[in-house]
Amino acid sequence: MCYFITATISGAGAAELNDVLRGAGSGVRFEPALNPHVQAQLDAGESYLAHKASGCDCDTWLGAATRHRPTADRVGRLRARGWSEARIERWLLETEGAAARLAARQASPHHGDPATGEPWIAVIGAALSHPRVTSFGLLLHFYSGSIDAESFQFERVDRPLAALTPDVLAAMPEDTLLSFSRGRSGAHRGFR
Repeated sequence: MCYFITATISGAGAAELNDVLRGAGSGVRFEPALNPHVQAQLDAGESYLAHKASGCDCDTWLGAATRHRPTADRVGRLRARGWSEARIERWLLETEGAAARLAARQASPHHGDPATGEPWIAVIGAALSHPRVTSFGLLLHFYSGSIDAESFQFERVDRPLAALTPDVLAAMPEDTLLSFSRGRSGAHRGFR
């Protein structure tokens, strides 16, 4: 019952990506993710990776402009999944807390400048700086179970690296793989 960031990469694996990210000083790491439901939706040659963090990614800046807004629709989906009212109430409190932590992080001068998207823009740029990497994407999903087992559909949007802006990342929709490449023109493939 948390948000987690996952990624896709073509042309290299997690070890190579982590070497590039370490060299760039990003402090971000990824590990292979083995979710067969997600892997079945990826393009040939893409690897699926999970953001390696000390906890969940509920307070991430990615998608902050569209997330952290509990809606009646979201609550209805949780009820349909069999969540109890007590569990939904705990989730609502956690969501409000994550929104407050995010606001505090955005005001902090010690975490890069989240208002510009600097940390994640640097990660995407560093990943695509590897000569073998042809694409790198980020996916944000609210998990009610394991990253490696949860079944969900996602939309895919392919964009050239030149289209990467803070606004694009701040408005990143949940369950949408934003995949960037050095030369690919923008494409929207809908649900796969």
